[in-house]
Amino acid sequence: MNSDTNAKVASGVQTYAEKVGAVDLIEDLTKLLLVEKPADPLPFLAGHLERKATVTMPTEAGACGTEEEAKAYLEEHKLPQILEELLGRLLFARPDDPSAFLAEQLREAGGSSAAYFTDDDLHGMFSLFDPTGTGSITAAQALAGARSLGLEPADDAAPEGPMDEAAFVSWARERLDAAKVL
Repeated sequence: MNSDTNAKVASGVQTYAEKVGAVDLIEDLTKLLLVEKPADPLPFLAGHLERKATVTMPTEAGACGTEEEAKAYLEEHKLPQILEELLGRLLFARPDDPSAFLAEQLREAGGSSAAYFTDDDLHGMFSLFDPTGTGSITAAQALAGARSLGLEPADDAAPEGPMDEAAFVSWARERLDAAKVL
């Protein structure tokens, strides 16, 4: 993919995000979680989105607890990772009804994030990093591909040397399976 194509894709994502208020929606859901602190946040959010309820924030200071309590709650339920993944899925799919789409994603959360990316997607990712068709990408390109998939591979998980397409797909699939968030 050349830089003009990348710019067009990025522009399309940004236009969609602005049109549907994607970032504001995720921020509002985060605030709602911090106010309500449901024991099982995913079904809670799905129900909220299905009702297309609006988020009403309390006005008194401290309604969400202390900053430490808020951070602990978010981390306990892996909510930053989940909300980031939901935003990525939303921007990738660009549905007409973002609330219904997110509710469906949350209802299906019993599956894994690995199921979201098919092997065809991983083959496509490889081809993006191998635009000249050499059949091989560097370890740095593989890591960049993993980051594009929302992964942050540990140093010990980094590939050694160049990878062919089959090796990249296998390597990326293993990391997606290990990073199950949704």
